[in-house]
Amino acid sequence: MGAAIYLALVGGGLVAAIAASVVLRSVKLI
Repeated sequence: MGAAIYLALVGGGLVAAIAASVVLRSVKLI
Protein backbone atom coordinates (compact mmCIF):
# COMPACT_ATOMS: atom_id res chain seq x y z
CA MET A 1 0.00 0.00 0.00
CA GLY A 2 2.87 2.38 0.74
CA ALA A 3 4.10 2.09 -2.85
CA ALA A 4 0.64 2.88 -4.22
CA ILE A 5 0.37 5.99 -2.05
CA TYR A 6 3.87 7.07 -3.12
CA LEU A 7 3.00 6.61 -6.80
CA ALA A 8 -0.23 8.58 -6.29
CA LEU A 9 1.68 11.44 -4.67
CA VAL A 10 4.29 11.48 -7.45
CA GLY A 11 1.57 11.36 -10.14
CA GLY A 12 -0.33 14.18 -8.42
CA GLY A 13 2.88 16.20 -8.22
CA LEU A 14 3.51 15.77 -11.94
CA VAL A 15 -0.07 16.81 -12.76
CA ALA A 16 0.25 19.85 -10.49
CA ALA A 17 3.57 20.81 -12.09
CA ILE A 18 2.08 20.53 -15.60
CA ALA A 19 -0.96 22.56 -14.55
CA ALA A 20 1.28 25.22 -12.97
CA SER A 21 3.40 25.48 -16.14
CA VAL A 22 0.26 25.83 -18.27
CA VAL A 23 -1.08 28.57 -15.98
CA LEU A 24 2.25 30.42 -16.06
CA ARG A 25 2.32 30.21 -19.86
CA SER A 26 -1.23 31.53 -20.12
CA VAL A 27 -0.40 34.37 -17.75
CA LYS A 28 2.62 35.31 -19.88
CA LEU A 29 0.42 35.33 -23.00
CA ILE A 30 -2.07 37.74 -21.44
